[in-house]
Amino acid sequence: MSTNLTNGTLACLLTDAELAERKKALQKEIFAKVKKVEEVDDGYLFHLDDVENLLPNLFHFILLEKECCPFFQQDVTIRSNNAGIIWKVSGKGGVKEMLSQMLEEIKFPED
Repeated sequence: MSTNLTNGTLACLLTDAELAERKKALQKEIFAKVKKVEEVDDGYLFHLDDVENLLPNLFHFILLEKECCPFFQQDVTIRSNNAGIIWKVSGKGGVKEMLSQMLEEIKFPED
């Protein structure tokens, strides 16, 4: 797959096998700890707990994700008083729609 931002096409740079493996690891290590998903104008906020254990994996994933999908903007807020993490994934030109499709396939923990 390729990314061609000059004509507005958004595509992951990973092969299908690599994407499947990354997605599996993401679900297990990060999305399994999502407490809430919040839609915002240009993307989504993921509210997470377990700062000390999750943060290294989240930063590692973000670095890998920048290789795959450089058109995502990713911001991490570490909330005060051990209140968790807010991870924002956003972007322009169809990124929110792409994220929405990806979220439909992710299994989050039951409330």
